[in-house]
Amino acid sequence: MHVSALYIHPIKSLLPISIQTTTLTPLGFPHDRTFILLRASTNEPLQVGNVSQLCLFSLSLSSPDTITVTFTPTGTILDIPLTPPLGEEVPVEIYLSACTGYRVSSDADTFFSTHLGFDTTLVFLGASSRPVLGNVAPPPASWLGFGKKSAESKITFADTAPLLVASQASLSEVSSRCGAEVDMRKFRPNIVVAPSADSEELEAFEEDFWGEMEVGGTKVVLTANCGRCRSVNVDFETGGHVENDRQPLKKMMKDRCVDTGLKFSPVFGRYGFAVGEGEMVLSVGDEVTITKRNEERTEFCRFPSWRMGKCG
Repeated sequence: MHVSALYIHPIKSLLPISIQTTTLTPLGFPHDRTFILLRASTNEPLQVGNVSQLCLFSLSLSSPDTITVTFTPTGTILDIPLTPPLGEEVPVEIYLSACTGYRVSSDADTFFSTHLGFDTTLVFLGASSRPVLGNVAPPPASWLGFGKKSAESKITFADTAPLLVASQASLSEVSSRCGAEVDMRKFRPNIVVAPSADSEELEAFEEDFWGEMEVGGTKVVLTANCGRCRSVNVDFETGGHVENDRQPLKKMMKDRCVDTGLKFSPVFGRYGFAVGEGEMVLSVGDEVTITKRNEERTEFCRFPSWRMGKCG
């Protein structure tokens, strides 16, 4: 197998940027989900599953230190430094994992507010990070109870883990079910793997059982399944949703709710953590080797149950 695509998502829930090479750190790829949009009235994070028109904003690296955001229906653009000066502190909480972010600028807020139709705030992560909750962090980090921080594992504004790994074989199966090619970007992976010319064929969804992989000389521990929501039904062309009979979520509901910790969410892809010292280079085309396969699927747990004293 090999790496067939790499993506970063500088602004959470906006369209990603396809890249050819990057460094791999314990926090994932540099500049991945280091910005987030909040609803100004509540500081609620905006997610494309709930605000589908977020997919109408495309991103590009217009220079080594600048992101250009384009609102595709009108072609209007906004340039943002990859590392902007730290503005006003803003609390950010995603699935009970919290940190301090920093407001970017009034110009950025106005740009997004104008196109979304409600007041928003663009926030930068800075040097902050969020704790990994539940049982998602790899050993030796372990879950210590509600709201406790993992000593080793941190994340940016990503939902759950620094990396998300997906396979081209699984996407092909979903596309077949939908009767049309599904855009891999809807599943928001960082690393996409595909079979090499001289390797065995990948089976759809076999990554459910992957425990560890080596890529570009780096060990990545795969700890949990990614349960999917209606964000995968968003139509990138219109900012709405695809027709009911072609919705990936619906097509996966029949047989992909395979994680007992995600009883009502079909699974696509695996969460991962890079293991090693310093920054490691990763490129499209790098060989991927699965070095550990689990006998059974893992059970996802983001939060403990208050009453049962276990994941729920």
